[in-house]
Amino acid sequence: MNHLPIDYKSIIMRCDNIRHQAYKNLPESAQLEFYHTGMESVWKDIQKASGEFSSKSDKEILDYFRNRFCQNIPLLEKRCLFLKNKYTDQYIGTCMAWESMKDNQEIPILHWLAVSRQFSGRGFARILITQILQLFETYYPGRAIYLHTQPSSFAAIKLYHDFGFNICQKDTYGTAVNQFEDAVNILKDIMFEDEFKELINDSVI
Repeated sequence: MNHLPIDYKSIIMRCDNIRHQAYKNLPESAQLEFYHTGMESVWKDIQKASGEFSSKSDKEILDYFRNRFCQNIPLLEKRCLFLKNKYTDQYIGTCMAWESMKDNQEIPILHWLAVSRQFSGRGFARILITQILQLFETYYPGRAIYLHTQPSSFAAIKLYHDFGFNICQKDTYGTAVNQFEDAVNILKDIMFEDEFKELINDSVI
């Protein structure tokens, strides 16, 4: 598989039925923490450590977070989750149980999943997704859950699919663009063949 370079194309995924067998429990060494005032720097550091915002300055990342999310602090304090080592207080990853609009209704979206590269491959992304989906089961029971991703996140796409997220051929939400055809043409060259075939077979309109 040729992993580089990987062009950006917009991918929409939707979970109509959560596969609970994909859930992973919180290990004894880790603990969860919701956003509180001042944690925008923690969010910024995790995103950078995961490889996001590589061309942006710290100020640009912080400005993005404040402009995009700090307009609704009460929601942020209930939906922006951080995972950390409870013995060292080192932050591991973050994810949001956020919301967007579709057909004039609020919908749940799994948003900004990131795990610091030094902790990758140890199941922490699966733990974060589990926690976010459990929040959605409380706040949006029985509702379809959406997310937006891209081909370079092909490992995460496989993980999302484990939880019941399927790639959408046409469906979208908010202002997100669906580039299904272009995206799958890239994914077929960078994913394992059996995983790609399963992803496409399970795709939804």
